[in-house]
Amino acid sequence: MIEADHAPEGGVPIRSATSPSSDPRIVVMDGDPQSARDVVRVMRAITGDVYREGSMTAAAEGVFDLLLVNYEPLDSRSRECLVEAFPELTRRGKVLLYADPRQADHFGLLLQRIGLTNFIASDHALDWGELLVTARKLLGADPFAVEKYLTWGAKVQRSTLRSSGEIEPLVRSAIEFAREANALRRIVMQYGNVVSELLSNALYNAPRDPRGRPLHQHRSRRDEVSLPADDEAELCLAFDGTHLAVSVRDPYGSLTADKVLAYLAKCFRGGPEQIDQKAGGAGLGLYCAFTAVSRLVFNVAPGRSTEAIGLLDVRGSYRDFARRGKSFNVFVEEASD
Repeated sequence: MIEADHAPEGGVPIRSATSPSSDPRIVVMDGDPQSARDVVRVMRAITGDVYREGSMTAAAEGVFDLLLVNYEPLDSRSRECLVEAFPELTRRGKVLLYADPRQADHFGLLLQRIGLTNFIASDHALDWGELLVTARKLLGADPFAVEKYLTWGAKVQRSTLRSSGEIEPLVRSAIEFAREANALRRIVMQYGNVVSELLSNALYNAPRDPRGRPLHQHRSRRDEVSLPADDEAELCLAFDGTHLAVSVRDPYGSLTADKVLAYLAKCFRGGPEQIDQKAGGAGLGLYCAFTAVSRLVFNVAPGRSTEAIGLLDVRGSYRDFARRGKSFNVFVEEASD
Protein backbone atom coordinates (compact mmCIF):
# COMPACT_ATOMS: atom_id res chain seq x y z
CA MET A 1 0.00 0.00 0.00
CA ILE A 2 2.81 2.43 0.89
CA GLU A 3 5.66 2.89 -1.50
CA ALA A 4 8.98 3.45 0.27
CA ASP A 5 12.06 5.16 -1.06
CA HIS A 6 14.67 2.50 -0.23
CA ALA A 7 12.17 0.55 1.87
CA PRO A 8 13.63 -1.73 4.56
CA GLU A 9 14.11 -5.33 3.49
CA GLY A 10 10.99 -7.38 4.14
CA GLY A 11 8.60 -4.54 3.43
CA VAL A 12 7.31 -1.54 5.34
CA PRO A 13 7.43 -1.96 9.12
CA ILE A 14 4.00 -1.77 10.71
CA ARG A 15 3.74 -0.03 14.06
CA SER A 16 1.34 2.26 15.84
CA ALA A 17 1.65 5.88 14.78
CA THR A 18 1.27 6.84 18.43
CA SER A 19 3.88 4.48 19.81
CA PRO A 20 7.00 6.11 21.32
CA SER A 21 9.74 6.37 18.72
CA SER A 22 12.81 8.47 18.14
CA ASP A 23 12.34 7.89 14.42
CA PRO A 24 8.84 9.03 13.44
CA ARG A 25 7.13 7.81 10.29
CA ILE A 26 6.39 10.46 7.66
CA VAL A 27 4.17 9.76 4.64
CA VAL A 28 4.20 12.06 1.60
CA MET A 29 1.16 12.20 -0.69
CA ASP A 30 2.15 14.32 -3.69
CA GLY A 31 0.93 13.83 -7.26
CA ASP A 32 3.81 15.87 -8.67
CA PRO A 33 6.76 13.42 -8.99
CA GLN A 34 9.48 16.07 -8.74
CA SER A 35 7.82 17.79 -5.80
CA ALA A 36 7.35 14.42 -4.07
CA ARG A 37 11.04 13.55 -4.46
CA ASP A 38 12.04 16.94 -3.09
CA VAL A 39 9.75 16.72 -0.08
CA VAL A 40 10.92 13.17 0.73
CA ARG A 41 14.53 14.37 0.55
CA VAL A 42 13.90 17.26 2.92
CA MET A 43 11.98 15.06 5.38
CA ARG A 44 15.00 12.74 5.56
CA ALA A 45 16.62 15.50 7.60
CA ILE A 46 14.15 14.45 10.32
CA THR A 47 13.88 10.68 9.88
CA GLY A 48 14.86 7.82 7.62
CA ASP A 49 11.29 6.51 7.93
CA VAL A 50 9.88 8.53 5.00
CA TYR A 51 7.50 7.02 2.45
CA ARG A 52 5.66 8.11 -0.68
CA GLU A 53 2.02 7.26 -1.27
CA GLY A 54 0.34 7.47 -4.65
CA SER A 55 -3.32 7.35 -3.60
CA MET A 56 -5.24 9.57 -1.23
CA THR A 57 -7.40 6.61 -0.24
CA ALA A 58 -4.35 4.49 0.57
CA ALA A 59 -2.70 7.39 2.43
CA ALA A 60 -5.83 7.77 4.55
CA GLU A 61 -5.65 4.09 5.49
CA GLY A 62 -1.91 4.05 6.22
CA VAL A 63 0.11 4.42 9.41
CA PHE A 64 1.96 7.66 10.02
CA ASP A 65 3.08 10.19 12.58
CA LEU A 66 2.98 12.99 10.00
CA LEU A 67 1.13 13.01 6.68
CA LEU A 68 2.11 15.67 4.14
CA VAL A 69 -0.37 16.26 1.32
CA ASN A 70 0.09 18.39 -1.80
CA TYR A 71 -3.48 19.61 -2.21
CA GLU A 72 -3.00 21.17 -5.63
CA PRO A 73 -2.75 18.05 -7.87
CA LEU A 74 -5.55 16.17 -6.07
CA ASP A 75 -8.61 15.51 -8.23
CA SER A 76 -12.09 16.25 -6.88
CA ARG A 77 -12.60 12.69 -5.67
CA SER A 78 -9.30 12.68 -3.78
CA ARG A 79 -10.11 16.05 -2.22
CA GLU A 80 -13.45 14.74 -1.00
CA CYS A 81 -11.70 11.65 0.37
CA LEU A 82 -9.33 13.93 2.28
CA VAL A 83 -12.23 15.90 3.74
CA GLU A 84 -14.12 12.77 4.78
CA ALA A 85 -11.05 11.08 6.28
CA PHE A 86 -9.60 14.16 7.96
CA PRO A 87 -11.10 13.69 11.46
CA GLU A 88 -9.76 10.15 11.62
CA LEU A 89 -6.41 11.18 10.15
CA THR A 90 -5.87 13.81 12.83
CA ARG A 91 -6.73 11.30 15.55
CA ARG A 92 -3.92 9.04 14.32
CA GLY A 93 -1.24 11.61 13.56
CA LYS A 94 -0.50 15.12 12.29
CA VAL A 95 -1.51 16.40 8.85
CA LEU A 96 0.15 19.20 6.88
CA LEU A 97 -1.22 20.49 3.57
CA TYR A 98 0.70 22.52 1.02
CA ALA A 99 -0.39 24.04 -2.29
CA ASP A 100 -0.04 26.88 -4.72
CA PRO A 101 -1.83 30.00 -3.36
CA ARG A 102 -4.23 29.93 -6.31
CA GLN A 103 -5.99 27.14 -4.41
CA ALA A 104 -6.90 29.61 -1.64
CA ASP A 105 -10.61 29.56 -2.51
CA HIS A 106 -10.77 25.98 -1.24
CA PHE A 107 -9.32 26.72 2.17
CA GLY A 108 -12.23 28.66 3.62
CA LEU A 109 -14.24 25.48 3.06
CA LEU A 110 -11.49 23.26 4.49
CA LEU A 111 -11.16 25.41 7.58
CA GLN A 112 -14.90 25.22 8.17
CA ARG A 113 -15.40 21.56 7.36
CA ILE A 114 -12.30 19.88 8.76
CA GLY A 115 -10.52 22.34 11.02
CA LEU A 116 -7.31 22.51 8.99
CA THR A 117 -4.63 24.01 11.25
CA ASN A 118 -1.47 23.68 9.18
CA PHE A 119 -1.00 24.92 5.63
CA ILE A 120 2.07 26.07 3.69
CA ALA A 121 1.74 28.15 0.52
CA SER A 122 4.13 26.74 -2.07
CA ASP A 123 4.18 29.55 -4.67
CA HIS A 124 5.34 27.00 -7.28
CA ALA A 125 8.21 26.01 -4.96
CA LEU A 126 8.13 25.17 -1.28
CA ASP A 127 10.34 27.00 1.17
CA TRP A 128 12.30 24.04 2.53
CA GLY A 129 13.22 25.84 5.73
CA GLU A 130 9.57 26.61 6.48
CA LEU A 131 8.59 23.03 5.66
CA LEU A 132 11.27 21.56 7.90
CA VAL A 133 10.45 23.81 10.87
CA THR A 134 6.72 23.12 10.50
CA ALA A 135 7.22 19.36 10.30
CA ARG A 136 9.50 19.30 13.36
CA LYS A 137 7.01 21.32 15.38
CA LEU A 138 4.15 19.03 14.35
CA LEU A 139 6.22 16.07 15.49
CA GLY A 140 6.65 17.51 18.97
CA ALA A 141 9.51 20.02 18.92
CA ASP A 142 9.12 23.07 21.15
CA PRO A 143 6.88 25.33 19.04
CA PHE A 144 7.84 28.66 20.60
CA ALA A 145 10.38 31.28 19.38
CA VAL A 146 10.26 33.20 16.12
CA GLU A 147 13.98 32.53 15.58
CA LYS A 148 13.13 29.04 14.31
CA TYR A 149 11.90 30.65 11.08
CA LEU A 150 14.94 32.87 10.58
CA THR A 151 18.46 32.45 9.28
CA TRP A 152 21.15 32.18 11.94
CA GLY A 153 22.59 35.59 12.77
CA ALA A 154 19.31 37.49 12.35
CA LYS A 155 19.01 40.91 13.93
CA VAL A 156 16.69 40.70 16.96
CA GLN A 157 15.19 43.42 19.14
CA ARG A 158 13.14 42.61 22.28
CA SER A 159 10.76 44.67 24.40
CA THR A 160 8.00 44.14 26.95
CA LEU A 161 4.42 45.44 27.14
CA ARG A 162 2.47 46.19 30.34
CA SER A 163 -0.07 48.87 29.37
CA SER A 164 -1.95 50.33 26.40
CA GLY A 165 0.08 53.54 26.62
CA GLU A 166 3.16 51.58 25.55
CA ILE A 167 1.67 50.31 22.28
CA GLU A 168 2.22 53.45 20.21
CA PRO A 169 5.93 53.86 21.15
CA LEU A 170 6.54 50.18 20.44
CA VAL A 171 4.88 50.48 17.01
CA ARG A 172 7.02 53.51 16.18
CA SER A 173 10.09 51.51 17.19
CA ALA A 174 8.95 48.64 14.91
CA ILE A 175 8.48 51.01 11.97
CA GLU A 176 11.98 52.38 12.49
CA PHE A 177 13.31 48.81 12.74
CA ALA A 178 11.75 47.99 9.35
CA ARG A 179 13.08 51.18 7.77
CA GLU A 180 16.58 50.30 8.94
CA ALA A 181 16.10 46.95 7.18
CA ASN A 182 15.58 48.97 3.97
CA ALA A 183 12.13 47.44 3.42
CA LEU A 184 9.75 48.99 0.91
CA ARG A 185 7.61 51.80 2.32
CA ARG A 186 4.34 49.88 1.98
CA ILE A 187 5.83 46.83 3.68
CA VAL A 188 7.17 49.06 6.48
CA MET A 189 3.66 50.36 7.13
CA GLN A 190 2.13 46.86 7.00
CA TYR A 191 4.75 45.67 9.45
CA GLY A 192 3.81 48.46 11.84
CA ASN A 193 0.12 47.56 11.52
CA VAL A 194 0.83 43.89 12.28
CA VAL A 195 2.86 44.82 15.36
CA SER A 196 0.04 47.10 16.56
CA GLU A 197 -2.64 44.45 16.11
CA LEU A 198 -0.68 41.66 17.78
CA LEU A 199 0.19 43.87 20.74
CA SER A 200 -3.44 44.96 21.07
CA ASN A 201 -4.65 41.36 21.00
CA ALA A 202 -2.15 40.44 23.72
CA LEU A 203 -3.34 43.32 25.90
CA TYR A 204 -7.11 43.31 25.31
CA ASN A 205 -8.05 39.76 24.32
CA ALA A 206 -5.55 37.45 26.02
CA PRO A 207 -5.62 38.43 29.73
CA ARG A 208 -7.61 36.22 32.10
CA ASP A 209 -8.29 36.35 35.83
CA PRO A 210 -7.41 33.38 38.11
CA ARG A 211 -10.77 31.79 37.23
CA GLY A 212 -10.08 32.04 33.51
CA ARG A 213 -12.51 34.89 32.86
CA PRO A 214 -11.56 37.62 30.32
CA LEU A 215 -10.24 40.82 31.90
CA HIS A 216 -10.38 43.30 29.01
CA GLN A 217 -12.07 41.51 26.11
CA HIS A 218 -15.23 43.64 26.42
CA ARG A 219 -13.29 46.91 26.43
CA SER A 220 -12.86 49.23 23.47
CA ARG A 221 -9.31 49.45 22.26
CA ARG A 222 -9.52 53.16 22.90
CA ASP A 223 -9.76 52.43 26.63
CA GLU A 224 -6.60 52.52 28.70
CA VAL A 225 -5.83 49.12 30.22
CA SER A 226 -2.86 47.43 31.83
CA LEU A 227 -1.80 43.91 32.68
CA PRO A 228 -1.89 42.68 36.28
CA ALA A 229 1.23 42.96 38.40
CA ASP A 230 3.96 40.46 37.46
CA ASP A 231 2.35 39.84 34.02
CA GLU A 232 3.79 41.24 30.81
CA ALA A 233 3.70 40.51 27.09
CA GLU A 234 6.94 40.08 25.17
CA LEU A 235 7.58 41.69 21.78
CA CYS A 236 10.32 40.43 19.46
CA LEU A 237 11.25 42.17 16.20
CA ALA A 238 13.64 40.39 13.85
CA PHE A 239 15.19 40.64 10.39
CA ASP A 240 17.36 38.08 8.60
CA GLY A 241 17.78 39.71 5.19
CA THR A 242 14.75 38.04 3.58
CA HIS A 243 12.01 38.28 6.22
CA LEU A 244 10.86 40.92 8.65
CA ALA A 245 9.40 39.06 11.60
CA VAL A 246 7.41 39.93 14.69
CA SER A 247 6.33 37.80 17.61
CA VAL A 248 4.16 38.77 20.57
CA ARG A 249 3.93 36.35 23.48
CA ASP A 250 1.47 36.66 26.36
CA PRO A 251 1.47 34.75 29.66
CA TYR A 252 -2.12 33.46 29.45
CA GLY A 253 -2.54 30.84 26.71
CA SER A 254 -6.23 31.69 26.31
CA LEU A 255 -6.37 31.54 22.51
CA THR A 256 -7.92 28.39 21.05
CA ALA A 257 -7.36 26.78 17.67
CA ASP A 258 -11.12 26.90 17.00
CA LYS A 259 -11.17 30.67 17.41
CA VAL A 260 -8.20 31.16 15.07
CA LEU A 261 -9.74 28.90 12.44
CA ALA A 262 -13.11 30.64 12.63
CA TYR A 263 -11.51 33.99 11.85
CA LEU A 264 -9.18 32.60 9.19
CA ALA A 265 -12.16 30.98 7.45
CA LYS A 266 -13.73 34.43 7.25
CA CYS A 267 -10.50 35.81 5.79
CA PHE A 268 -10.47 33.19 3.04
CA ARG A 269 -14.16 33.69 2.22
CA GLY A 270 -13.81 37.46 1.99
CA GLY A 271 -16.69 39.92 2.02
CA PRO A 272 -17.98 42.17 4.80
CA GLU A 273 -18.50 39.30 7.27
CA GLN A 274 -14.76 38.73 7.47
CA ILE A 275 -14.28 41.44 10.11
CA ASP A 276 -15.63 41.18 13.65
CA GLN A 277 -16.53 44.76 14.56
CA LYS A 278 -17.54 44.29 18.21
CA ALA A 279 -15.58 46.13 20.90
CA GLY A 280 -12.25 44.44 21.55
CA GLY A 281 -12.94 41.93 18.80
CA ALA A 282 -9.90 39.91 17.78
CA GLY A 283 -11.40 39.39 14.32
CA LEU A 284 -10.23 42.73 13.00
CA GLY A 285 -6.71 42.25 14.38
CA LEU A 286 -6.40 38.75 13.02
CA TYR A 287 -7.81 39.73 9.64
CA CYS A 288 -5.40 42.65 9.34
CA ALA A 289 -2.46 40.51 10.44
CA PHE A 290 -3.31 37.71 8.03
CA THR A 291 -3.71 39.99 5.01
CA ALA A 292 -0.47 41.84 5.79
CA VAL A 293 1.97 38.95 6.25
CA SER A 294 3.46 36.08 4.27
CA ARG A 295 3.21 33.63 7.18
CA LEU A 296 1.02 33.67 10.26
CA VAL A 297 1.80 31.31 13.14
CA PHE A 298 0.19 30.75 16.53
CA ASN A 299 1.89 28.72 19.25
CA VAL A 300 -0.35 27.94 22.22
CA ALA A 301 0.42 26.36 25.58
CA PRO A 302 -3.14 26.31 27.01
CA GLY A 303 -3.42 28.25 30.25
CA ARG A 304 0.24 29.28 30.12
CA SER A 305 1.21 31.22 26.99
CA THR A 306 0.29 32.20 23.44
CA GLU A 307 2.81 33.39 20.85
CA ALA A 308 1.59 35.07 17.65
CA ILE A 309 4.18 35.28 14.85
CA GLY A 310 4.04 37.19 11.59
CA LEU A 311 6.67 37.06 8.84
CA LEU A 312 6.81 39.38 5.83
CA ASP A 313 8.92 38.36 2.83
CA VAL A 314 10.76 41.53 1.76
CA ARG A 315 12.40 40.16 -1.39
CA GLY A 316 11.54 41.75 -4.72
CA SER A 317 8.86 44.32 -5.48
CA TYR A 318 5.66 44.99 -3.58
CA ARG A 319 3.80 43.25 -6.40
CA ASP A 320 5.92 40.15 -5.71
CA PHE A 321 5.01 40.40 -2.03
CA ALA A 322 1.29 40.78 -2.74
CA ARG A 323 1.22 37.82 -5.14
CA ARG A 324 2.87 35.37 -2.76
CA GLY A 325 0.68 32.89 -0.97
CA LYS A 326 0.07 33.00 2.75
CA SER A 327 0.94 30.15 5.07
CA PHE A 328 -0.83 29.66 8.38
CA ASN A 329 -0.08 27.30 11.23
CA VAL A 330 -1.59 26.73 14.66
CA PHE A 331 0.40 24.63 17.12
CA VAL A 332 -1.17 23.65 20.43
CA GLU A 333 1.01 21.94 23.01
CA GLU A 334 -0.49 18.72 24.27
CA ALA A 335 -0.75 18.35 28.02
CA SER A 336 1.98 16.11 29.43
CA ASP A 337 0.97 13.14 31.55
